[in-house]
Amino acid sequence: MLTRVITAIILAILTTTVVLWAPQQVFDGIILLIIAAGLYEFFKLTLPTEKLYRITGILWGIIFSATLLFLRHSNAPSAVILSGLFIILLVYMHHATTFEGVVSKVGITLLGVVYLGATLPFWGFLRAMPHGRALVFMGIAAAALCDTFAMFAGKAIGGKKFAPLTSPNKTVIGFIAGFLGSLAGVYIVRIIGWQELPLLHVLIIGLAIGFIGPMGDLIESLFKRDYHVKDSGNVIPGHGGVLDRLDAMIFVGPFVYWYAKWAL
Repeated sequence: MLTRVITAIILAILTTTVVLWAPQQVFDGIILLIIAAGLYEFFKLTLPTEKLYRITGILWGIIFSATLLFLRHSNAPSAVILSGLFIILLVYMHHATTFEGVVSKVGITLLGVVYLGATLPFWGFLRAMPHGRALVFMGIAAAALCDTFAMFAGKAIGGKKFAPLTSPNKTVIGFIAGFLGSLAGVYIVRIIGWQELPLLHVLIIGLAIGFIGPMGDLIESLFKRDYHVKDSGNVIPGHGGVLDRLDAMIFVGPFVYWYAKWAL
């Protein structure tokens, strides 16, 4: 637990520094590096013995993410996703020694590219918006405190399991407490960085992230259970891999971006 807490503090300081002061291009570049690390973990998990599939999936995901981040106002992302799929199919068809399982491997490759490459760039889009820094902090703080409240409430009170097959340690009490943590995260950022934001939006954003964050966590747990592993990696002391740390935020970024775009 001590290692986990120390690592969390270090990550919080680094994240705050990057969100507040990094130029937008640098921020987008850091997002791209995180996506690359996540893609590596995802394909190492899902295609452990298929080096060709892993490499092509990682490259395709990085190129797709880069076009979204740096050419977001062009047609490049759609061209990359479509032409990439065509090229991947040709490569796999040419190099396959057996056709059994090829379709499922192509599906896994596409899943990885979309799961990370089409979601995490939204944090870059969000940072570039008016009040973007506050919105990024709201998403991160809400997801982090949701997880923290859920963990401590679940351990302290226990009770009925929320998703016993996918994540045996999660409880219904913890899930409910997570909403309080999410609301607290959004409200704290409002007080510090955006006091003009109406409380109705704080309520909506907080409740939505209180649901989306844990669901993102369970989705990654679903992948790990399928491959019988506890963590996606071990690069972050006390937290596991990059995906283990980001799972709750993968779908939070797109939600906060579209909510801000439509409602704010």
